[in-house]
Amino acid sequence: MLTDYGLKDPDVEFLLAVHQIEQNPTEYDNTDVGETVANVTSIREASDLTRSQIDYRVSPGDGGRGFGESGMNFLRTYEATIEGRNMGPRSVELTEKGERVVAEIKEMRSGGSSQSAGSGGASSERIAELEARISELESESENFSEVAETVAAIEQNEMGGVSSNMTTQIRAASNAIPHHQFVFSEVFGIGIEDMREVDEDDEEGIRQLQVTAYNHLQQALDESGSGE
Repeated sequence: MLTDYGLKDPDVEFLLAVHQIEQNPTEYDNTDVGETVANVTSIREASDLTRSQIDYRVSPGDGGRGFGESGMNFLRTYEATIEGRNMGPRSVELTEKGERVVAEIKEMRSGGSSQSAGSGGASSERIAELEARISELESESENFSEVAETVAAIEQNEMGGVSSNMTTQIRAASNAIPHHQFVFSEVFGIGIEDMREVDEDDEEGIRQLQVTAYNHLQQALDESGSGE
């Protein structure tokens, strides 16, 4: 029974995406850069999961979700391949047990009103969620522009209610945002959207970010070593 494994929505979406890629590899890009067609890159294309959520589930070690052969035995996992002087993505394939779990998931979903994940369509709830997220991002962008304009106005206003020292601090914080984003995305491999989805008390989400950062740094070290 699926309830025996404690699968959450991201787990189900991940397994369905792997199955869909294996069944229709030509429908996705970058299926030829790993040991199997279902790799980190193609899984992200076939699903709405973030990079950290995928890394967490393809990781075979104790820091991962435990889907590998030494855990729930849903997946056979393959380490990153060497592509020239660069490292390719990690990849996975479903075991027989994993295929049975996917079949059970699809059977359960076929009895409901929502479409199965990976079928090429999206439920109205998911569309509404994405539209709300886009609206939120647009609002945040507008707010950021308003802050920048307000700071500029304060600096030009001799009667402004904020001291020049405070203005300098506000501008410094504003200018630092792009640099912080660069460090997290390029050094740790964590996108801003990944961090937005994790609350302070979300232990599993924080663990996913840690796995992503570790894997990204390890891959960078491997690439550095292979180029020597």
